[in-house]
Amino acid sequence: MTVHNIRVGESKRGDASDGGVDAVGGRLSRVDGPAKITGAAKYAVEQQLEGLAYAVLVESTIASGKVIAIDSKAAEAAPGVLKVLTPDTIISLRTASDWFGTPPPDKPYCPLARDITFSGQHVAAVVAETFEQAVAAAAMVKVSYEETPAIVDLSDGKAGDGIPVDAMTKEWGDAAAAFASAPVRICAAYNTPREYQAPMEPHGLIARWEGDHLTVWEPSQWLDGMARTYAEWFGLPFENVRLVSPYIGGGFGSKALALGHGAIAASAAKMLGWPVRLVMTRPQTFTGYGGRAATRQTVTIGAEHDGKIQSIVHRGVNETSIEGMWVEPLGSVTSIMYATPNFSSKQNVVRVNSVVPGAMRAPGENPSAFGIESAIDELAYEVGIDPLEIRLRNYAEQDPHAKKAWSTRQLREAFAVGADRFGWARRTPEPRSMRDGNQLIGWGVAAGTYPVRRAYGEAIVRILADGSVEVESSSIDMGQGTYTILAQTAAETVGVSADDVVVKLGDSHFPRAGVAGGSRLAGVMTGAVYKAATSALDQLIGLAISDPRSPFNALQANTLVVANGRIGSPRGEGPDVSIAELLKSVGRDRIEATGDTMPAIRAPRIATRTTPPSPWRCRTPRATIPATPGARISSRCASTRISARCGFRAWCRRWIRAVSTIRSWPKASGRAASSWASARRCSKKASWTAATAASSTPTSPITSSRPMPIFPTSR
Repeated sequence: MTVHNIRVGESKRGDASDGGVDAVGGRLSRVDGPAKITGAAKYAVEQQLEGLAYAVLVESTIASGKVIAIDSKAAEAAPGVLKVLTPDTIISLRTASDWFGTPPPDKPYCPLARDITFSGQHVAAVVAETFEQAVAAAAMVKVSYEETPAIVDLSDGKAGDGIPVDAMTKEWGDAAAAFASAPVRICAAYNTPREYQAPMEPHGLIARWEGDHLTVWEPSQWLDGMARTYAEWFGLPFENVRLVSPYIGGGFGSKALALGHGAIAASAAKMLGWPVRLVMTRPQTFTGYGGRAATRQTVTIGAEHDGKIQSIVHRGVNETSIEGMWVEPLGSVTSIMYATPNFSSKQNVVRVNSVVPGAMRAPGENPSAFGIESAIDELAYEVGIDPLEIRLRNYAEQDPHAKKAWSTRQLREAFAVGADRFGWARRTPEPRSMRDGNQLIGWGVAAGTYPVRRAYGEAIVRILADGSVEVESSSIDMGQGTYTILAQTAAETVGVSADDVVVKLGDSHFPRAGVAGGSRLAGVMTGAVYKAATSALDQLIGLAISDPRSPFNALQANTLVVANGRIGSPRGEGPDVSIAELLKSVGRDRIEATGDTMPAIRAPRIATRTTPPSPWRCRTPRATIPATPGARISSRCASTRISARCGFRAWCRRWIRAVSTIRSWPKASGRAASSWASARRCSKKASWTAATAASSTPTSPITSSRPMPIFPTSR
């Protein structure tokens, strides 16, 4: 659990022009900021527990094969060693349900592998009294393997064509025939490599057992989901597991699920009866969990000479692991961004010897937008049309697949405002035509999409005897500002200063909250806190009006106002008392209310918490609200500079920030994709001959066939 008290004088920033710091959107300094910058904040694995032991992982040194034998005798005899865990000695666990709460197969789960499917797989663990002793003993563990050929990556000849993903197939018209007959044809391949999350705070945890109750301190983007997994692994009621995540030093999608190293640490703690700390090393962060899957896309576009698209054919492949399954939905953006009468998109997944990929910063939409937006740029270059203009000519006035109008789609307006702020009309498309001294300038534009996901969350709001307000939820703050915006929401709703709000987050024993991912948390939790705070305020006003002990009883008012922590008549009649004074007068030490973001018509609530919740119960009943009911679309302009002599790039971000906040909200598509790629291509085309042309590089500011201003420096 983490509690942040905002102190007077430390939180105030801004002025009346921003609506006041206490209101949502006001410039209130991060509530958790002082604790972080002074070092007072304790992250999960920094908790100091009596009798703490330390676990260190032993990983496979081959990518494919079997463990034949593990010689742990030397490690077991090493100083301070308490236990060496192997597949033969670790306790048996149960398989947990997946992300969606799908019932697991009735088979045991072992987080230490006998069958090796990727290099760096956990095969053993050493637990010792000190970290140094565990590291030294882990190096003494000898593992013998029977190695088999591995599939290295998507380009490996042994990989094959992969497994078709029928759910990713989307087609209308006759895309192949339309492409064959189109006067202008573009066919390009786009590859993205495996990308990894490398947060400043590495993955790790402390696990402690007290009888049949397990407490885990672990950085988490989804406390309830991870607690559910631990409960299922060990066959516990959900309420017997407490997951605490006080602060999170970055996650980017990698800290939303309980992983194998967590099962190992909790098992060791149970076997020893000691609390156990296990922290991954930096190299282990590249094999201990997913990262974004490598992808390969081929995008073909058939168009008229005027740039009007007649056909789009998209073929995508992403890697997955030998045993697990991950689909990076490469066609998610391709199918909705541009109007075309003919479309075909299909996707396969290819098994390689790698850890199963996972969610990482706009999974699917990120590489999908990269592919189609790059192809649109190639089309613009081929037909000689401005890349912004060609996007407008192919603007999708409705969902191209569903043939339904957008509820709202303001991408055209976003393009216009962005182009105006960026000065797009002054762009010249000819390679090497835009310069600033010795720097070649490239400008690019792109659009992108990301789904709008509805979700479920709960919060408790308490108005306490001293007039302060307390907010409580199992939600987390990974840097999004959850502490701050929930304090503002409660303050604005109840009518108190944000200085008087205490926010408690990061504990799975608090009211339910969904995953912090998919850009949903702020909308979910501000809604829940608002409803809870409104209910608490109603109770407060009800007491003030109806309780015979209330100082307002004689006033016989039917309306009262709460502002700045004081209660009074809207006409200024009668008493004016503080919240604390009112609660004291009516003999109450608190008022408490719960709010949630469940829909008005919903599935029956679970009366007991014995059954671990699925993410759908922690967010949205599947039958009530779909996972992706809508989306956001935005445009971005970008500039890149490349030295005409050496090819080094330097970004100018000022203009990006000015444009990237412009978004539209259509019925079925989404968020900003970067236009770095198109800007880079523009500048790279100008730089292929940079080395040979260096001697002729002009020294004057940006020169072109049309007047250009000096390119502004970033702030």
